[in-house]
Amino acid sequence: MKKIAVLFFALLLSLMPLHSVLAEEPDTQPPSDVEGLQAEPLDGAVKLTWLPSTDDVGVEGYELHYGLTPVTESGQVYDNVLDVGDVLEYTVTGLENGTTYYFSAIAYDAAGNESLHWATGSPLSATPEATYEPLEEESPQVSDAEAINKEQVLVVFSKEIVLPEEDPQDAFSIENNEDFTELVVLEAEMWEEDETNRTALLTTEVQEENVEYTLTAHISIRDLDGNPIISGTSDTAVFLGSEVEMEEVEPLVVLKAESIDSTNFGVTFNKTVVLGIDPYENFLVHAVDDMTDTLDIMAVVLGENHEGTEDAFALIRTSPQEDKTYLVTVLGVTDEDGNPIDEEMNTASFEGPAVPEPPDVEEPEEEEPDVEEPVLPDVTPPEDVARFLANTFLRMDELVVSLTWNLPVDPDWDSVLQRLYMSADLGETYAEEAELPTNVSSYEVEGLEPGEYWFKLTQEDAAGNESEGVVTKVTLVETGPGLVGLLLVSLGLGKLVSRRRSNVRAD
Repeated sequence: MKKIAVLFFALLLSLMPLHSVLAEEPDTQPPSDVEGLQAEPLDGAVKLTWLPSTDDVGVEGYELHYGLTPVTESGQVYDNVLDVGDVLEYTVTGLENGTTYYFSAIAYDAAGNESLHWATGSPLSATPEATYEPLEEESPQVSDAEAINKEQVLVVFSKEIVLPEEDPQDAFSIENNEDFTELVVLEAEMWEEDETNRTALLTTEVQEENVEYTLTAHISIRDLDGNPIISGTSDTAVFLGSEVEMEEVEPLVVLKAESIDSTNFGVTFNKTVVLGIDPYENFLVHAVDDMTDTLDIMAVVLGENHEGTEDAFALIRTSPQEDKTYLVTVLGVTDEDGNPIDEEMNTASFEGPAVPEPPDVEEPEEEEPDVEEPVLPDVTPPEDVARFLANTFLRMDELVVSLTWNLPVDPDWDSVLQRLYMSADLGETYAEEAELPTNVSSYEVEGLEPGEYWFKLTQEDAAGNESEGVVTKVTLVETGPGLVGLLLVSLGLGKLVSRRRSNVRAD
């Protein structure tokens, strides 16, 4: 009987849906911030409209927040909150004419996750008036199109527009007016040089010189009020194929690497580089004949290359090198425009310095008498620490800089004091921040204003010799609700601070 019961239970489990046996992962992804919030004052009311937010699962609805005082700082809240459901417009009634009200909005999903920031452009103000006439809505139109080279076209609209978030290139089509073939649009983005956000930059297949093309913008392009282009009316423009070749961007490459001494080597680039958050991870060094024979990166400092280009040379301190050939691979760095390093030209080899053999010395025929060696003064500074890193975290709505480092493991390390310095002028001058015991490998700095700070940690021995030190730097931005919201959402607590968010957007 027991055996029959076991078989029946196993059969029952096999028929159950998989999702009933395995627990689903909780949804912790918040919806995107509300964009395109607009306010139209009416008689005793204000009509609000906005663009739809996005979410990995789906937006459940929206909350409107309003009051007589704008929310501009973290911790402030609006006087009134309305859950208006899954709509893109709502009229707030019961308002006093002649009184200015401030509005904002957030989106939420079914799991209770909310947008990390207030709606873009908020707080938005509006003043109801008894004699106010409703605004006439005007759809965007294509004003002009021009090929600036053989592979790029500028499209100008009559008003500020928003491109689709997914596959924006599909919002445009281009046709050759001579043979009616399609000129494929490869990429589409807003043109950064137009601060009015009325111009889109398209990247196309190579155009035929002086051939007439017709460009059509589709209804997925909308203005900030959510009004789409009306198909068939002013949604096209004609342009001529350009004869200008598209300017090629010079790739970022490694020119050479060379050993400087047994614990330092240099890497020369062809242009200015921008290191990653952890510069120690940007350089991988190993012996050419053995990938497991690696060098530890102790410090990275940028400087001018041989042509005088700023930040195009990296001086790298390593663990001791041997008399062998090393290969350095550069990863995760970009040029000033954000273009990544060329993966086919991001390596270079260099020779570790040869250790000279001691010269042959003939033994003296007669043994010389023992002479007591004079005691020379200690003039060698202690060895510096490794992996000196700076990170930031929030504590009570204030950014704190956390410094960490690895102490040398050499038993003969003779440091008796660690000195921490700080610079607020990009390393031009340093002021002493703290004196630390030699068993300390971390330190926190509080109360700093937004800006870039450089920190230098040196070692001092009993004779007063101070090492050159290691340097790290960190940039502090304005604190805001984005950082706090992101931390709380990751803990499942996003709902608790949904009313205490700033209108400052996180970058």
